[in-house]
Amino acid sequence: MPTINGLDILIRPPEPADINFLLSTFLKGLFYGSKFFGMIDQEAYFTNYEKFIKQLMIKSTVQIACLADDKDVILAYCIYKDNVIHFSFTKKSYRKLGIAKLLYPSGIDTCSHITDSGDSIRKKLGLIFNPFSI
Repeated sequence: MPTINGLDILIRPPEPADINFLLSTFLKGLFYGSKFFGMIDQEAYFTNYEKFIKQLMIKSTVQIACLADDKDVILAYCIYKDNVIHFSFTKKSYRKLGIAKLLYPSGIDTCSHITDSGDSIRKKLGLIFNPFSI
C-alpha cells in the first residue's frame, strides 16, 4: 500500500456508489475545463455525453485512489484502456503529490480527452492527443 505525504492510499476498482462522482467530475471537468467542450450547448452536452461516458467506463479499466482507512474518500481516478488514457482526475487539494501516477498503467502513449490545463500534463508525459482512440 503506497504512502504519499503521510496518507496511506488504497488503489481499488470502482463501486456502484462511486459512479455519480466519476460521471460528475468527468462531465464538469471537460465542459468547464475545455474551450472546445465548453462551446457545446450545455443541455445537449450533459444529456448526451453522460451516456457516452457511461459506455466508455464499461469498456475501460477504472482505477480509484482513495484513503486506505476510508475507501469512500476518493482522491483521484483514472479511466483507460490498453495504451489510451481517457480521463484522469485528482481532487484539487491532492494534486501535484504523485497520486495520479500511481494509477497510470505502463504503456500509455495516447489520451482521448483533454482539458485546457491537462494539456501541459499531456505534453510533459509525451502523450498523443487522439479523440478517436476510444
